[in-house]
Amino acid sequence: MWIFVTINFSSRSKQKREQKDVFIRELVKDGFSKLYASMYVRYCTSLANAMTHRKRIMEKILPFGHVSIMLVADQQANLSYHFCGQKQNQKIEPKLPEIPKMIEFF
Repeated sequence: MWIFVTINFSSRSKQKREQKDVFIRELVKDGFSKLYASMYVRYCTSLANAMTHRKRIMEKILPFGHVSIMLVADQQANLSYHFCGQKQNQKIEPKLPEIPKMIEFF
């Protein structure tokens, strides 16, 4: 069972940014890994374990912003795909022409 947590906090004031950072540190301390800028994921061995972590998250939710918690079964996770593209600042090297394996003379 996988737990996906997406967060969206308004971080305009310094106090709210600090609260958001504390919330994220608590997620990481609880075993979550950063998947995207505002998405964290954790694997749990059972539904009971996932519910325990969900309860911990719900106890720490801040009074502002949005938090979504999704529980995904292993079968569903196996059917999903995750692609990582090239970074924007990396140069794409030009492809060289393929060298023939055998030279033909006619």
